[in-house]
Amino acid sequence: MKPRITALRAISSRFARQAIYPLLWLWAGVVVLLLAAIWLLAQMVSDWWWLAAIPVGVLGVIGVIAWLVTRLVLKALSPPLTKTQTDATDDFIDKLKRLYENASTPYQFLAARIVFEVVLRRKENLINQTINDSRSLKPDFDQLLQMFK
Repeated sequence: MKPRITALRAISSRFARQAIYPLLWLWAGVVVLLLAAIWLLAQMVSDWWWLAAIPVGVLGVIGVIAWLVTRLVLKALSPPLTKTQTDATDDFIDKLKRLYENASTPYQFLAARIVFEVVLRRKENLINQTINDSRSLKPDFDQLLQMFK
């Protein structure tokens, strides 16, 4: 397979994993909390509260199915990666995320952060980081492509 396609598949699967897995963990936490609340209500109020566990159980099963499907799709999408390739891909994704976060931040917050960093005289500030990230993004991607050849 072409290195460019392999690199893009690696980036997209790792990025999706970083974005989707926390949502699935949140889903699992909500289901567990709901089941704990149902258990508490069943112990303190009435055993009829156990009927509320049926829809919560269905939500839990839906979450497990979503987790399995997500895992299978990401596994099929992701090419086999070495440790070096995984680290380079994660570094590239982190740089992309920083750039997108800075681009979508309202101007007032950007201005406040820049002023704050200037006042504190930080060596590594937002402006330098954004310039360096955007300048090095293309060479980083080219280097990542070389790893997949």
